[in-house]
Amino acid sequence: MAKRNRAALRERRKAREQEKKQQRIVQISAVMVTVLVLGMIGFFALRAGNSGPAVAQERLDLDPILGNPDAPITITEYSAFGCHACRSWHESGIVEQILAQYPNDVKFVYRDMPIIDAAWSQSMAEIAQCALDQGNDQFWVAHDTLFEDTVQGRTGQSDAIDLVINNSSTIDGDALRECVNNNTHFQTVRYDMERPEAQSIRGTPTWFVNNQRLYSASPQAIIDLIEAELNS
Repeated sequence: MAKRNRAALRERRKAREQEKKQQRIVQISAVMVTVLVLGMIGFFALRAGNSGPAVAQERLDLDPILGNPDAPITITEYSAFGCHACRSWHESGIVEQILAQYPNDVKFVYRDMPIIDAAWSQSMAEIAQCALDQGNDQFWVAHDTLFEDTVQGRTGQSDAIDLVINNSSTIDGDALRECVNNNTHFQTVRYDMERPEAQSIRGTPTWFVNNQRLYSASPQAIIDLIEAELNS
């Protein structure tokens, strides 16, 4: 009888543990759904706002690049200025290391994916795109400044513009501020998100080595793909 009681007790304990696990799964799922819904609400609220002027297709297709423009391998990063992982990636200097390792074979392209802290990331991305109007080098000054010198969600757009201007001797500050204030590149930033390959992206940073996608990849994973492309 005692053995049967102990066995029954163990079964009840197992049942309670299984019930707790299921409850935790439900709670985690609920949190994930909530985060997704809030993100979607923010996304569609942003789209419903000021959509800015139309942008010529040639400008929409213009990408800022680093490295050899004619390189056979393109590394494309989809990123958000409000993304902590993207900021860490930038601060690590991995892009510069890869370009130094493959100076003739690789070029790096940056595209906007403002899905983290969407409104703030969008506003920062528009500053960088307005800087790109003044030149590729000017874009990268803005890009680096926005990742290194701003505080996510706290640095206002006007202050961010001042930081960019102060970090460059070649950016026309008045033209940059006018471009941003006119929402000139709202559609340009949204266009990056609507490119065909971007439709499958669910988080940032995401990279494409030519047409092969990597999400939150290690530098070595990118290098392995580069080597595979060079040897194919």
